[in-house]
Amino acid sequence: MSLARALSRLPEDGGHEMIVRDILMLFSKHQREWMTADDVWCRTGHASAAAERILETLRESYVFNSRVGEPTEYAFTGDIALVVEIDSFVKRIRAHRDHMQSNVAKFRERYSPN
Repeated sequence: MSLARALSRLPEDGGHEMIVRDILMLFSKHQREWMTADDVWCRTGHASAAAERILETLRESYVFNSRVGEPTEYAFTGDIALVVEIDSFVKRIRAHRDHMQSNVAKFRERYSPN
């Protein structure tokens, strides 16, 4: 089980990282609750196709469990090692987002016409 393995299989861009973060936060808050890709789409607002690809990658890396059916359902059991790894990932994404927002604010202050 490794979040790092799952992340290495996904594109490294801010958009995917935010979707992964939102999905991980959702499942962390609803441990052991079975959800489909459409459920994830409804709760996070991210497109079902993007969510489904990420969910499958997380399942293949044993971050999430799955129940085969039509449609496939996913759940997170709350393994302590994964919880720590997820917390670390979420903090890293939050720090990066805060840094980017700070840089944008500094740029606006410096170059605004006022």
